[in-house]
Amino acid sequence: MSDTKSESVALVKAILEAWKNRDNSKLVQGAGALTFWQDGMLKYLDEIAENRAAPETFSELRKQYDQSERGVKKAINGLILARNKLAGTPVSRQIDRILHCNSSGKMDIRLEIDLLLNKREHLVSEHSREWDGKEMLKELADEAAHVCRMIRIFNGEVERLSRMVNEA
Repeated sequence: MSDTKSESVALVKAILEAWKNRDNSKLVQGAGALTFWQDGMLKYLDEIAENRAAPETFSELRKQYDQSERGVKKAINGLILARNKLAGTPVSRQIDRILHCNSSGKMDIRLEIDLLLNKREHLVSEHSREWDGKEMLKELADEAAHVCRMIRIFNGEVERLSRMVNEA
């Protein structure tokens, strides 16, 4: 009877561990979906920051920004649910950093990208009588460089969450 009991306990522990890992995997996947990749928006932001942007650079950035909105909202909602479920734990605090980290949270970054794109669109539509082209590009480059720094901090926080969950 004790063998059967210990086998049952081992089975229950294995099931609970599998359930826990399933939740952890979903959590890391949700955060990973928010990562900025070098061949995505980050590529275009780097081009702008390095003053190598063509008009198509801004068009592609806007296109990717708009296309990602729905997926980002879905991933963020999943992270908020996980954060609330895990409230009071180091993992919940890390999720909160990903969402709202000192101006390097996902929504802050998206807002900065949108502001950058809107500013460029406004300047192009107004033909920028106040600025010459070089000054305009320099200001946009500086803002894009700031966003790139925010993204690198953000991506580091996502990687930290992954390590925390996978090492737990």
